Amino acid sequence: MATRHAPGRGPKRSEYDSSDRLPDIEMLLDRTVQEIQHIHLVRKRSKKTFDRLWERVCGKLAELGNASAYARWRRDDTLRNLDQFQKLDAAVAEAWAASVTPISSKDVVFDGRQFQRLREERSALKLEIEISIDHVLEVAVAYWIEAMNAYRDGDELRAMHALIRCHFNLGIAHALRMTHDTKEDDGRQSGQRERDALAGAVLNVMQNFTVTKSIYNENLLLEGITHAMEADPAYAEVLHSYDALVSNGKVTNDPISTRFPSRLKTWVTGKKPLYPHLALQFKNLAQQIEKKPATRNIVRRKANG
Repeated sequence: MATRHAPGRGPKRSEYDSSDRLPDIEMLLDRTVQEIQHIHLVRKRSKKTFDRLWERVCGKLAELGNASAYARWRRDDTLRNLDQFQKLDAAVAEAWAASVTPISSKDVVFDGRQFQRLREERSALKLEIEISIDHVLEVAVAYWIEAMNAYRDGDELRAMHALIRCHFNLGIAHALRMTHDTKEDDGRQSGQRERDALAGAVLNVMQNFTVTKSIYNENLLLEGITHAMEADPAYAEVLHSYDALVSNGKVTNDPISTRFPSRLKTWVTGKKPLYPHLALQFKNLAQQIEKKPATRNIVRRKANG
């Protein structure tokens, strides 16, 4: 399938655009390092600053000599069971050698049982990879440095080939970042349906809740609402289902009657409460307890004479 170049318009660009003009390599180098930094900084999760990551690459690159050696080192470093592969490879080779050992000077008997067993074990072994976005960005930085050195030496062809490997690793880092962010978003959204159902149950309880004399502050009000939910089997089931979801099966020493009031407080208080309709109902209940302390003080004064 034939393609044709589009006419180039405006100043030179830093990326290939199928025009009759190729990108300016110096601009391409600048844009590439900006992309590396963007992928690193936009996550805001890395324990290393971008300068520290860059310094780490420079230190290891000086030791290894070039970007390809850096990439091989980083690849081997991410394989957590590489030694198992190496040991099994050696064992398979030894079993093969042992299986063809001559039994006598005239006959050679092949006993492949041990060799076959080890070969099957080797085939079943899976790589265990532990890789982070920064690991891949380090390799991209190493190739970028090599590309820049080639450009300064006047070798634009080598610089372009190094940038190809740099952008290959940038693509992997970008995909890892997107996967990571998607999982994080899914984690934030997981349980929202159950939480909304629980919020509905809390609202029902609040609408039928009576503020008694024993409730003289908001914390006791939150505890009272929780106790009322636990007393009703239908609401208790929703409450305990949500609690099991957010605790992720972890055993806690504190009962739910102690833990949930604190969570509920974050739903109904603050400038931007999570559930405004709950916050309004809670405020109505809280206003009923503001008068209680004053009444008790009058009773105490009368009792004291």
